[in-house]
Amino acid sequence: MYVAEAPTLPGCVSQGETREEAVENIKEAIVAYLESLEARDERVPSSALKGGTSDATDKRQYTRRPVSR
Repeated sequence: MYVAEAPTLPGCVSQGETREEAVENIKEAIVAYLESLEARDERVPSSALKGGTSDATDKRQYTRRPVSR
């Protein structure tokens, strides 16, 4: 099991059986997170706008080791 997170979006975390699946799942989670903010007329957290990466495949954001269940 691999866990992926978007560190500049509080609580935006996902997982997958493989690294590739975790990356795809976090991309979907980021989109859903941003859509949820928009639906509630909330702003993107300032932490996401300051020095955050816009590349969802930035390898530094993802766990490189499996997480045991």
